[in-house]
Amino acid sequence: MADLNVRARGFGATAPTRWQDPLATLGAIAVIVTAAVVYNKWLLDPRIFFFADDWHWLWRAEFLSWSGNFSFLPTAAYNDRPIGAVAVKLMYEAFGLDHSRFQHVLIFVHALNCVLLYAITVRYSGRVGALLASLLAATWFSALAAVGWLAAIFDLLGATLCLATVAFRQLAIKSGSHFRYDVAGAVCYLLAIRTKEFAIGTLGVLFLMGVVAEKQSVRATLKQMAPYLIVFAVLAARYAQLLTTAAPAEDDPYRLVFTVSTVIASLRFYLSNLFYADIVRPWVLGILVIGVVGALLTATAHQRRVVAFGLGSFVIMLGPTLFLVTSATTAYHALYLYTPHFFMALVVGALLGDRYVSRILTLAVALMVLQAPQLTHLRDNTIGYYYESGAANQAMFNSAVRLLTPLPPGATVFVSGVEPFFNPFSYGPGNALKVAFKDFDLAVEVEKPEGQMVAKFCDTGGAKRFLRFDGKLATDVTPEVVGHCGDLRRALAP
Repeated sequence: MADLNVRARGFGATAPTRWQDPLATLGAIAVIVTAAVVYNKWLLDPRIFFFADDWHWLWRAEFLSWSGNFSFLPTAAYNDRPIGAVAVKLMYEAFGLDHSRFQHVLIFVHALNCVLLYAITVRYSGRVGALLASLLAATWFSALAAVGWLAAIFDLLGATLCLATVAFRQLAIKSGSHFRYDVAGAVCYLLAIRTKEFAIGTLGVLFLMGVVAEKQSVRATLKQMAPYLIVFAVLAARYAQLLTTAAPAEDDPYRLVFTVSTVIASLRFYLSNLFYADIVRPWVLGILVIGVVGALLTATAHQRRVVAFGLGSFVIMLGPTLFLVTSATTAYHALYLYTPHFFMALVVGALLGDRYVSRILTLAVALMVLQAPQLTHLRDNTIGYYYESGAANQAMFNSAVRLLTPLPPGATVFVSGVEPFFNPFSYGPGNALKVAFKDFDLAVEVEKPEGQMVAKFCDTGGAKRFLRFDGKLATDVTPEVVGHCGDLRRALAP
């Protein structure tokens, strides 16, 4: 392990004094956090608002008790994620529907994840390589979809707990006293899996770290991983039981297909998205390949082991997404790159090395990753879309709430004139209004032809309202529709 201890001091540095080491660490943390916040501060714009799955988890936060949001063992093979659900409930109890406060938390968690990556990488790549990896992870635009989406808290927290698991395993190796750190790591591993299912693959990351990066024997690595293996065995058995008793339907877009062609297609999609292959010019990708190959050729044996560990971990953390059916394009989402991208950033940090040539080539790769979304206007276009769609959803939501207030409990609300899916009332349907009025029994009809909704309105008893949207603003046309119902009844009277 001597070479790891030397590299942790920095390139060619002498042993640090007691005050220099903490000072350098604090400085690195400050730079990483600043980069993560500044690069993603556009997400704090007041135009951005909740959308899609956000309203499902906000609905759970409003109407489900703490115990209703949590279970120790999985009760479903997919989308049973109590740790993330509890996190959303905590934020909802504290912030209500103040979206900007939710977003502050998401950016903080992202910054924390980048700091955890630094803590892991500094052992293998020194301070400079670890700082490069963490800064790249903080600003890798194609992999940061989770940072701007409340419903992706599962990916953010899942990454936090996976990285914490790796960090504790590393601390156990460094200290030579495995038990206390490994117990803490096993707890993080359990919580990570119960945050999002992909985290079960963290066991493979720990194995690679021990055998490849740390050069331990397979036997020693497995022996030290006993607490993690116990967690894996219990949860893997439970997931197997759930999949056996309730297998996904054949038309399920998230159904897994265990074929080589499926894995190749998935890897191509995620690597293409990660490195902007579909939007940059071919010569840019050529520079990327040359840079990586050149850096590898000049790398030391230690660097190559770390690169192998990072690449293997990247694939492992893609997890089940590698087996998603290739025909269901909606199942592919750049969101799934969030946790894996930390390990690809670790690869870049490892390639930096001590040699002049490797540094030039690696920095060229990092610069390409950072600048590609700027030069192609991908970042500007994405930000513009977030602002436009968020402002529209927020205006529609506020317009509806304003017109409907006050609303009798258990009423039925009909919403006409909105674009399918791209509106705040779609999910549930009507979860947004149920949360806004804190009414579990509120019924919402939306995304149907107006004639069909008018007919149902006429047949619906009790309190009811009819809103018609023209763009972002609604009009309460309840009296008009009630009059139409009266005309219809008179026309049908004998």
